[in-house]
Amino acid sequence: MNKLVLLCFLSLFVRANEVTFDSIEQTGKKEITISFKLEKVSLIRSYSLENPSRIVVEVNQSELKNNIDVPYNYPIKKVRASQDGGLTRIVVDLYESVYWQNPSQIIDEENIYLKLPIKKDKNLNKNILFYLSIDEEGGYAWYYDSYKKDIKDKDHKKTYKKCVKNSKKYQVGEDCYLFAVNEKIVWDFVKAEVIKKEQAVKNRTIP
Repeated sequence: MNKLVLLCFLSLFVRANEVTFDSIEQTGKKEITISFKLEKVSLIRSYSLENPSRIVVEVNQSELKNNIDVPYNYPIKKVRASQDGGLTRIVVDLYESVYWQNPSQIIDEENIYLKLPIKKDKNLNKNILFYLSIDEEGGYAWYYDSYKKDIKDKDHKKTYKKCVKNSKKYQVGEDCYLFAVNEKIVWDFVKAEVIKKEQAVKNRTIP
């Protein structure tokens, strides 16, 4: 009987650390804090992944008390969690990349909170123009600019001129071509090969 009491007493200390979702709060103009409740201070590992963008927080020697699947607003798609043996893996699905800090564990009189602060990336709303120059030997020069507003013709002209300047500086060529807009590559490989051959003919490097 005494052994049974002792085992019950010890089980209070070896019981897994339960993880529960607490809240998602706007804690600043551009900052959002995601909170979870823990039963005890834990060993935490956190990292980010791309394609798609997400933040992962792993709580060692823990278990989920309830299922976590919480949708939210931009830049957070949703917060979810899964169990992998004695590890609770929390995943924050994002629309795009964000600034984030390592989670902190805060102890108050009654609870232990795991808090993950994130900030919207200041460059997310910028549009990118990328111009490229090539020569017949495969040499290249490039230049890109970022714009907060929608890209206009004058923006193309500005980026093009800077690319040409770089191209002449590195003795690549006299012209530049649009390579990409944001993450979309618009460069035409076939056209690029034609340009290289035309330049080669011009420079009399082939008959």
